[in-house]
Amino acid sequence: LDYGIVLSLSTDAPVVKNYHPLTNISAAVKRKTNSGKTLAEPQQINLDEAIYAYTMGSAIAGNCADTLGSISKHKFADFIVLDGFDDANNRVKQTYIGGKPCL
Repeated sequence: LDYGIVLSLSTDAPVVKNYHPLTNISAAVKRKTNSGKTLAEPQQINLDEAIYAYTMGSAIAGNCADTLGSISKHKFADFIVLDGFDDANNRVKQTYIGGKPCL
């Protein structure tokens, strides 16, 4: 990231056991395994960088940034609204698909 490289994070379901995106974003920020072990601490990124990597970074990597990855005119507008963000309470308050609430 320090050199302008686009980072893409993903869930890789169904290959991996834990495919919850919010857990994976938290792991990128905290660099902790499910058992609490710290991995490659110097590779930590902040929450904004992790969210960008999961959304826009993945859209760029998938060559579909013109329709996915951010909330912009002429894009699909699939997104969630969270009620805070921490390990104990990652609750989705609202889900939007195509810009319309669906939950």
